[in-house]
Amino acid sequence: MDVLIANGYDADYVLTVSDLSAFSDGTSIGAAESSLMDVSQGGSVGVPPSQLAGGLTVALASDTPASATTVANTDGVMFSKFNFTATDGTVTVTGMKIKRSGLGVYSDFNNVWLVVDGIRRGTVKTLNSADEANLLFSTDTNKVTIADGASKSFELWASMSTGTSGHLNSLGITEVTTSSAVSGLPLYGSVMSHSTIEAPDSTLESATIGNTANVGDTDLVVAKFKIDNDESNETAVFKGITFKSITKSGTTRAYTTDFTNFRMYDNSGNLVAGPVEIGSDNYLRFTLATPFEVEAGTNKYEWFYVKADAVDGAGRTLNLSVEGMYDVAAYGGTNMYHADVADSYTDANEYVTLGASDLAVAVDTAVNPTATDVNQNTTIVLLKGKIRAEKGAVNAEAFRVDLTGTDMDFNATSEFDNLRVYINDVLVSETSSPLDTSDDSAAAAGETAVYAAFTDSYTISGVVPFRVEIDVQDLKSGDTSTIIKATVTGSYITGTTEADGTAVTGTGTAAGNNMTVITPGYKIYKSATPITATKVLGSTDVEFLGFDVKSNNTTNVVVNKIKFQLNAYDAGGAVFTAGQNDVQNLELLDVSGNVIAGPANLNSSKEYEFSGLSLNIDSNGSKYILRGDVASAMNDTDFVSGTDGLYFTIISSEGTANNNTYNGANSAGTEIADGGTAAEINYDLDTKMTIGTGTLTVTAASDTPVSAQLITGGTDQALAKWKLVAANEDVQVKKFRVGLTTGSGGSDEITKLSLYNGSTKLAETYSYAGGYTEFDITSQNFVVAAGTSNAKYLTVKVDVNSITSGADSAATLAGVLIDLEAWGATTEIAPLSGSNTDGFAFAATNTNGYQIDDLGEDLDTSETGVTLVATTGISAGDIIKIDSEQMYVTTVTDGTDLVVVRGFNGTVAAAHTDADALTDTSVAYTIEGNNFTVYGNKLSIGNPSSIPSGSLAAWSGYTEVFKFKLIPDATATEEAVLNSVKVALKQSSGMGATLATDWFIGDMALYNGAGTLISQLVTADGTLVADGTCGATGTDEQLCVGTDFVRFDAASVTAKNGDYTAGNRLGEAIAAGGEEYTVKIKTYGAVATGDALQLYIASLGAVATTGDLDWDDSNSANITWVDMGTTSTFDGGVFSK
Repeated sequence: MDVLIANGYDADYVLTVSDLSAFSDGTSIGAAESSLMDVSQGGSVGVPPSQLAGGLTVALASDTPASATTVANTDGVMFSKFNFTATDGTVTVTGMKIKRSGLGVYSDFNNVWLVVDGIRRGTVKTLNSADEANLLFSTDTNKVTIADGASKSFELWASMSTGTSGHLNSLGITEVTTSSAVSGLPLYGSVMSHSTIEAPDSTLESATIGNTANVGDTDLVVAKFKIDNDESNETAVFKGITFKSITKSGTTRAYTTDFTNFRMYDNSGNLVAGPVEIGSDNYLRFTLATPFEVEAGTNKYEWFYVKADAVDGAGRTLNLSVEGMYDVAAYGGTNMYHADVADSYTDANEYVTLGASDLAVAVDTAVNPTATDVNQNTTIVLLKGKIRAEKGAVNAEAFRVDLTGTDMDFNATSEFDNLRVYINDVLVSETSSPLDTSDDSAAAAGETAVYAAFTDSYTISGVVPFRVEIDVQDLKSGDTSTIIKATVTGSYITGTTEADGTAVTGTGTAAGNNMTVITPGYKIYKSATPITATKVLGSTDVEFLGFDVKSNNTTNVVVNKIKFQLNAYDAGGAVFTAGQNDVQNLELLDVSGNVIAGPANLNSSKEYEFSGLSLNIDSNGSKYILRGDVASAMNDTDFVSGTDGLYFTIISSEGTANNNTYNGANSAGTEIADGGTAAEINYDLDTKMTIGTGTLTVTAASDTPVSAQLITGGTDQALAKWKLVAANEDVQVKKFRVGLTTGSGGSDEITKLSLYNGSTKLAETYSYAGGYTEFDITSQNFVVAAGTSNAKYLTVKVDVNSITSGADSAATLAGVLIDLEAWGATTEIAPLSGSNTDGFAFAATNTNGYQIDDLGEDLDTSETGVTLVATTGISAGDIIKIDSEQMYVTTVTDGTDLVVVRGFNGTVAAAHTDADALTDTSVAYTIEGNNFTVYGNKLSIGNPSSIPSGSLAAWSGYTEVFKFKLIPDATATEEAVLNSVKVALKQSSGMGATLATDWFIGDMALYNGAGTLISQLVTADGTLVADGTCGATGTDEQLCVGTDFVRFDAASVTAKNGDYTAGNRLGEAIAAGGEEYTVKIKTYGAVATGDALQLYIASLGAVATTGDLDWDDSNSANITWVDMGTTSTFDGGVFSK
């Protein structure tokens, strides 16, 4: 109605409608039209018309809210939106009168307010009984200024009461407080229909965060609140909140500039709004960049934190209030109705008070120097802190600096001078020598208080840094470690306020850390390398001594001199004295091997001092090495090669630091001895080098040939292999003496012996007289380099005579290294034959731990059995000597009965009586290979063209179940003949003696490669002797248990499980290229599922070990083994059901 009247219509012509749905927005419903209105009806307030200047036009905004339904108890509804346009100069608006219109009552409203540019202007008001409210916003922060030609939107908002359903209300402007002429008033917005539907419920709660802080603190929590969703079926959407900075009772309100950088975070620490600042109207307004949704449920909520930085305002308090719940922008998530927000926010809990102190001192932990070592003759910072004067400027006049520590000396023996105090990098005080320590009444024992009067008073305002410095001088004699620490106590700071000159008493304490004044020095340590070793005469570039030099502390030291002395290491029994020329060309190296001093030679005192070194040494240390050349002969004739030695010690050194000299007295170190143990030493650094010759160690090679067959007529058959390792120096092997355990009779079997280095033949010989041969390989320059990784190998290979030329079939051979000749650079290491050091050393007394005794019988020149009187400890492989004859022991029985090879190692077999003395020896240079047996052929077993396998059944006819192939050696000159073969059961599941349920083998036959039957086992009647019984060895027996076997050694075999019968032989010539043999069987009884059969040759034998296959080589009868290396059986295929 009022809208129409406002537009000049008569009430008699107003048509009332109940449904406004046909009208899409407020302008469709009806708004004041300037063309229909008498402008004089409205206008400016409080300004006489003659003084009006400029123009202001008010119009209803096109996006003013359309007519809608308002819900009860909602805290925020926009009723109207107006455009204010300045038409003639800048316009300032400082207030207005608003009026309700429509078929409602003023009590439908709780409060009304104005929002411009998203900010509430002025206070929140209630409508009076005349349906009016005056909104005033005349303060600078609230008044609205509109530039000429510009427009601003003015929004009228309201919070609703429960009211009466169906009431119709609109809000409009009837007057504007401004100095300009106003047109367009009165003007109303859309009509809103009031509903008693309740707005969604939410609650604003606060948490107590009352605390104190200091200016300069950041990330302070200045408010904490919670949005509770009180609806079980609707989310709550939080969009923003407005706080007001108020005065907390008994405090001074913080200025709007005391705090800055306000930010809002959710409970997970996510930034949701800000940074913003408090306005000059003391309002702090947050609008969330993204509305925060609190899920539905009566116990669902979210905490929010407001943080800020304190930049000023000592003694003032920031207290954030929420004026009304209309300042909480919370909505129901379903219809976006503004929520009815319950107020549980307690203003008194949300405050931060900034500490107020007239003058306070504190350490600046971020930059205060940490405890550390400091050098003499340097300037050091003892303390860095902050001085706060935040409640008015203070003119500081003096500090008192307390110096504490150990061994501090002042005045006449001053170790410190020139204490300086800086404030904000300005030197305000310098106390020079001697330090003024008169004001020390409060200092504890061992402390010194220095009164630092300022040259000029220094005005402190806010927070400023300060620091305390002092000069460190030379420590007093005898002091090795002096500690100093500075402390400034606020109560001893003197000053006055700048405002009125009132004396100021400071507070707080700032303490530095212990600074340790150190004495430079260094220590010398023995390095872990080089280690004690053996060096040969004439060696060059021998590293005698490694040592590390480290400074004692962080002060670097320059080492200029190091003196070394040569010493003798006497372990040979006689007194050995080192000579001046025993080591020459001394050089000092760095860790990378670079020469930094030398070469130089020792003086007559066997000393040399390297000077002018300028080695820059820090606390990490540097390693150095002393090296030199060993003379080709020692000066002292009492020198014992290989036992005595030489070593160097450091006897003095000299270094400088900070222009002071430090010598050996300060330079003892901790020795890192060989093996890593430590011992305190004083320059007695040494690594003992034994001087002598190299060594050569010979052992059987790990891959020396295993026992096997040698074929008569065969060539280059490997017999034994030895490993040679040199130490200390490279060693040349010149002669190599090898024997065979056949003794002098070996000449019947051997036609040639060859010595190989890998595949390279070094020498060969056709002579084997006297049971040995000697290879002279001097011209081959066979050198074994020093070091275990440089091992070399020598292999002896033989050509074996043919049977027709005298070789003994079945003769056994084994290669034995008897002796060698080897040389180092200047010295013979292993002379041939008879050397008490390197050849055989036959002891005249019990030097080898053996029982030395006499023969128990006389011996002629050919006997190989030797009987001793008592047990001696002699083993196979040892060599004994009776008189001048050497004998090689092949076997020992009961410790006293020996079998030997006579006339060994070139000695002559002679007759001996039982009174002749026996001398034995260990065999350090006598290393035997494995035994080999000589035959006219060499037989191996291999896979046939096919391996039978398949399904097991009761076979009434002969069925092929096993095949094997025998292969003679291709180089053999003798024919191989098969004598017998034993075939056994490897698997026999289901085999037994019950015809109804078991099966057994009744017949078995052996066929040669041509398919000819050569041997057969046939039972008498094809059935068991008695059902339920398996017989043992005998005639007419079947194979019916897993331990049964058949030995084919005749054309007809009548018994199972039979041993080899002397004289029985198949006499089956084996084809030169190899021949396959086949075993066939007949089975009887019942074969069930799971039954299985597999035949095999269980043992192939080995050298001197009987196997299951016997053969001849035309000259040797019944050879009982097949040379198969590591293979011990030959398996057939599996038959199963």
